[in-house]
Amino acid sequence: MQTLDQLWNHIVTFFSELPRSILFLATCAVFLSIIIGSQITHSAKELKHLGEIVKQERLILKLEEGFVWQNNMIVEQHQVIQKQVTGLKYYEGIIGDLIKRLNEKLENERPKRSEATNHEGRTKHKNMG
Repeated sequence: MQTLDQLWNHIVTFFSELPRSILFLATCAVFLSIIIGSQITHSAKELKHLGEIVKQERLILKLEEGFVWQNNMIVEQHQVIQKQVTGLKYYEGIIGDLIKRLNEKLENERPKRSEATNHEGRTKHKNMG
């Protein structure tokens, strides 16, 4: 305990012998270094946070590029489907026309009622089928 008291007395004596202007400058320098140190620490934390934000923005950009690619693929698939639908409608029209022609041909070849009622018409009709 005596050693601490002696040390403290030496410190007090040392600082009391210094001129007030030097003590003022030393006090200002200590507080200034504390303030600068806290600002550096704060800036380092902000830089780390900004680094994380940059990483997240890069990830978001990659995801957006992926969404754009997927959207382009969907548009291409939709165009292919539309071409297929157009082709199916075209062939549906052709098949409908062929069915219409076939029905007309069958209608022309089918005996009329008046012909089917007489004996010759029935025999002719049976021979056709």
